[in-house]
Amino acid sequence: MSLKDTFTKLKKKGEEYFVLDKEKIKLESEIKNLKTKYKSKSVGRDAFSVENKKLVSLMKKMDKKRKDIENISQKIGREIEGELADVIS
Repeated sequence: MSLKDTFTKLKKKGEEYFVLDKEKIKLESEIKNLKTKYKSKSVGRDAFSVENKKLVSLMKKMDKKRKDIENISQKIGREIEGELADVIS
């Protein structure tokens, strides 16, 4: 895979990660709203269960994407080092 293709793959993974990050922020906002409603006793404690499960699942997906991005970045670093070594020698 060429360096350009690898950067394109990195960009795509980054975009996927930021979509998940936006979802996480939205979900955290919903949980905050539920906490406010819980304090005013308009919802029960069980209302958090579903949202917290979604948040945990989303965070696992984000962690996987973060690891993918890290691996791709390391691959890019190795490719650049290899090309520099060829130029220097």
